Amino acid sequence: MMAQIEALVTGCSQAVQFCLQLMLATGIQCVSLKRRPWFLLRLACAAPLLILLSGWLDRLEPISYLGWLQMTPFEIWVLMLPVCCFLFDITLKEMLFVCLAGMATQHSCIISTELILRLCLPEASAFVIDLLAALLYTLLCGAAYLIFARKINREIDIRIRANLLLLVAAVTMIFTMVLRRAAVDNLGNNYSLMLKGAIDLYGVMGCLVSLWVLFSNNTIDEMRVEQMMMEQVMRMEEEKHRFSQATIDTISLKCHDLKHQLERLQAGGNEISRQELQELADSVTVYSKIAKTVSDVLDSILTQESLCCERYHIHFTCIADGSQLRHMRSADLYSLFGNAIDNAIEAVQQEPEEEKRVIFLKVTRSGDYVSIHLENHCPGQVTFRDGIPQTDKTDREQHGYGMKSMQYVVRKYGGNLVCRQEGEMFYLNILLEAPEEEGQP
Repeated sequence: MMAQIEALVTGCSQAVQFCLQLMLATGIQCVSLKRRPWFLLRLACAAPLLILLSGWLDRLEPISYLGWLQMTPFEIWVLMLPVCCFLFDITLKEMLFVCLAGMATQHSCIISTELILRLCLPEASAFVIDLLAALLYTLLCGAAYLIFARKINREIDIRIRANLLLLVAAVTMIFTMVLRRAAVDNLGNNYSLMLKGAIDLYGVMGCLVSLWVLFSNNTIDEMRVEQMMMEQVMRMEEEKHRFSQATIDTISLKCHDLKHQLERLQAGGNEISRQELQELADSVTVYSKIAKTVSDVLDSILTQESLCCERYHIHFTCIADGSQLRHMRSADLYSLFGNAIDNAIEAVQQEPEEEKRVIFLKVTRSGDYVSIHLENHCPGQVTFRDGIPQTDKTDREQHGYGMKSMQYVVRKYGGNLVCRQEGEMFYLNILLEAPEEEGQP
């Protein structure tokens, strides 16, 4: 009777250990995901319940798959799925993504832990082995977070469009776990330490391949953002040339008129009327729209946007030190400032009162950071998610990438982006890591 109780306790302990390992491995995938309200209370309820269910599952008669694979770990993994949805505001596909990544991380880390301890401390006591195993497993999970999981960022959706890749990752992981378990069970104790190490190494490599497939799939959205950025740069370049040509044509025409007016005055003709003077003054003001910020790329962007604002009767004011953005790529500048100002123009255009069509942009250095502040009148109500405005277009798959590309650029330069609406005013604040001061080593 005592032997049965001891075996039952040992079995429950193994299931609980697996549950704790899986919770840690899955938890690192969810660090940056949006948490549901009352997250800590939800966690305090869900974690003990999951542990109790794991122990209860192991009390049941183990279910076999093909005669040799116990299904308790997979049952615990299935229980982890609703727990993730209970704790985090994610879609079903995103839930599957993080739980698959968690299972692959758990399996690769625990096999690596056992392999390292078996090679380094073959004669250590069970207590020392358990203590070191917990510590080493935690360290390996930390490494897995740095290599893989930190790519999941709250500022960019986990869009898993390639369902085939998700299926490949799941099949690869399950096949690896099943085949490794089958090899261990079929060989029993009749194999060398080197063979067991080779089998364990196979298990680790298979799970790492699954993680690579999962997270290479996760980068699809960032690749699409990059593509959208490049397409936007091309559009802005085309728009810049179009505006430049239109400006040149306008100036040429007005200069031609001015030449004839001057010739008429020189010949003693009639004086120029007030209307003609105003027209000439308006044509000359185009020179005031040419930005001068030290940065040629930023000058081009701001000049183009200023001319666009002029067309829509929008008052655009800019105070910018372009030298503080010298470390940024041209494509990144186009994406960041082009999208920010375009969004402001789109919002201000909805304002029927012309005196409220105002946009203000300021770029300055503040300590070790570059501060970008943009504000504009916004008559409509903006919907936010995690502090980021959401597109109001019906086709969300094809729109909303302007803000995504801005987030991508800000994160690329180690910065932070925050938006807010106060009344009918919209504020965008960005902090980027500043370049080294000129003259510093």
